Amino acid sequence: MKGWKFSKKGTSADILFERTGFDFFKKGENRIAENFISGISNAYADMEYFEYSQDNLQHGQDCADKWHTKFFSCVLVNLKAGNMPYFNLEPETLITRAGEKLGTGKKDIDFELAPDFSDNYYLYGNDEPAIREFFNMNVIHSFERNK
Repeated sequence: MKGWKFSKKGTSADILFERTGFDFFKKGENRIAENFISGISNAYADMEYFEYSQDNLQHGQDCADKWHTKFFSCVLVNLKAGNMPYFNLEPETLITRAGEKLGTGKKDIDFELAPDFSDNYYLYGNDEPAIREFFNMNVIHSFERNK
């Protein structure tokens, strides 16, 4: 790896959304991305590592609303060659399952041969055949081992 640089200064989540189209960067309030490490990892891809946080409103059992901050470690990979379909992958939760059942969420792409992966991850995108081809068993097993 060569040509890496560090920047503490944050980037607007709106800018990240514009660059990537990932819905993830539109969720929550007070969205902050900071501590960027970026550079060229090899001849095929540029990479960016950063910390990301967002505040989410949670409804308590006592009917009191409370803000909760979620923190994420993110990696953005810009492929210079080859095709990778647009997709979102996030932990599958009760909320994502309910959203799909009620028709307010995206259709989860599940894999019959990988029930563990399908139970733990909410995978969706516009080109399901291309996403299924990209998520071969090697990719799926990698996520299962590192969840």
